[in-house]
Amino acid sequence: MSLRNILIATTLATFFSNQGLAQSTPCRDAAEESHHHVLLESSGMRVLLLELPRIASTDSFCYASSYVYVVLSEGSSSLTAEGKGTFSRDWSGSETQLIYEPQRQVIRNESGRTFREVIVELPRVEPYDPLRDSLTSDMFPSDLGTVKPTWTVSFTRGGVKFSKVQLGAGDTFPVGGGRSLLIALTNVRLWNTQDGVSESLDVQAQDVSILGSSTVSRLTNESRAPARFILIEY
Repeated sequence: MSLRNILIATTLATFFSNQGLAQSTPCRDAAEESHHHVLLESSGMRVLLLELPRIASTDSFCYASSYVYVVLSEGSSSLTAEGKGTFSRDWSGSETQLIYEPQRQVIRNESGRTFREVIVELPRVEPYDPLRDSLTSDMFPSDLGTVKPTWTVSFTRGGVKFSKVQLGAGDTFPVGGGRSLLIALTNVRLWNTQDGVSESLDVQAQDVSILGSSTVSRLTNESRAPARFILIEY
């Protein structure tokens, strides 16, 4: 065998060896990545918060299952999936998308402010339907903006219900039985009434509050300004 052929064979062997090593290396779970924080964990479902300071990147990591993510802040970020190019995107805040197939990835904050998003790993998810689903569009249907003081738009995936809500002053939103998590899109001040007992709930914009479990509850906007939030019922 010529020296040239030996060099080519050695190079190919090294390449495929490295590829095999990369594929066999376990992916770091998102909960072990330093910029992720577990907000809650229950049977088959987990909710995490990703916080990236300005011009910072995560380590390489993986989510455990199909997931919905809610971007909480304006800004720009990029995602680099293993073996693929880098995809960059600008955000206006509250965009919500479903990822069917988790992959090893690195996320970078390309803006000058903290980038924050909530990730909901789903216990199960329906197969992708090109007639119903989009890989790039916001999961929430179009809302009414300022046309009406109170409105709700929602969708359900994997047995988890996601509702984007705007409540006018004094208006009430009913919450079904079970556990729920509230993501504030504006500063909200609500009366949370559960089993006949009311308590004040103050949540700053981009913060998250776990409401716990109840048979039936009501959220009432006690401020003069409209309250906007996302409610996740599971």
